[in-house]
Amino acid sequence: MKHLLIVLFLIPPAFLLSQSIISQSTSINQDGSSPESSAILDVSSANKGFLLPRMTTAQRMAIANPVTGLLVFDTDADLFYYYFGGSWAGIATGKILWQEKDGHVYNNTDSIGIGTDNPVSKLEVVGTATATAFAGDGSALSAVYADSLRGSMQADSQDIMQWNGAYWNTIPYHRIAFHASASSDQTVDSTGYDTLRCNNTSTTENFEYPTGVYDNSTFAFKAPIDGISFFQAAVLWDNANTAESRNGIFIRVNNTDEVGEWAASGGIDYFGTGVSTTLELNQGDEVRVRIYNNAASSMATFSQSGKFCYFSGFLVFAQ
Repeated sequence: MKHLLIVLFLIPPAFLLSQSIISQSTSINQDGSSPESSAILDVSSANKGFLLPRMTTAQRMAIANPVTGLLVFDTDADLFYYYFGGSWAGIATGKILWQEKDGHVYNNTDSIGIGTDNPVSKLEVVGTATATAFAGDGSALSAVYADSLRGSMQADSQDIMQWNGAYWNTIPYHRIAFHASASSDQTVDSTGYDTLRCNNTSTTENFEYPTGVYDNSTFAFKAPIDGISFFQAAVLWDNANTAESRNGIFIRVNNTDEVGEWAASGGIDYFGTGVSTTLELNQGDEVRVRIYNNAASSMATFSQSGKFCYFSGFLVFAQ
């Protein structure tokens, strides 16, 4: 019994106190107020603060087996750090940029820069941005780059997006197409070639976009940009009272035949030839349709207001 009394006497009073209040709420204050019931430790003061353990980054990283939620102040980084998810995380100071509501993160006030420290719009990205989808009509987009060509975009009255830069004002991206047809019959000399004479104003079905891609005086499409385009053409021959012959139609680039089709008349009243192809063109290349009459006498085409003799095409891919 004597030895037990000696041991109890030697235990520091602070240790005994800590053991006696381990399951109670404790308050540290200057006015003697009771602790809040929901707090295990309630610290309050009107003129003093609560000081966490302070240490260098090396000392913080050297803490053995830190428990989740452990909080210290790093004197090297001048930041509070807490341990979470197997690593230390700094608690940022200063302005809170982002807010969260219903699972959405948003910022209503600032201009955000990625790759720049001086954004001039709500969002400015310097570098390459990748997206898997875009929603909306894009009418508010500006200063958008397409390859090396610069311009803005806006939606037209049909909600179709088009470039609005100096170059793209006249050549909207991926919107190049035309349809031209014959307004009257065309006579081709015997065993002779001729250009199929079509224009884009002869019927209400004809069109060109943008203006100027099809030349009604030379009957040629002129490529406004480099790219791959699709073309088709057809001619109906009026072959009444003409001996059997083979007549042809050809799509030409810069006056060189690229693709053609032959058909035998067989002495019938009418017979037609048609051809289509996909061509890779350079800016300025001219595409025409050439027809050939292999009969021994002149032969006429049969247009009927352009329904049977026509030339059309559209851009598939711009390079």
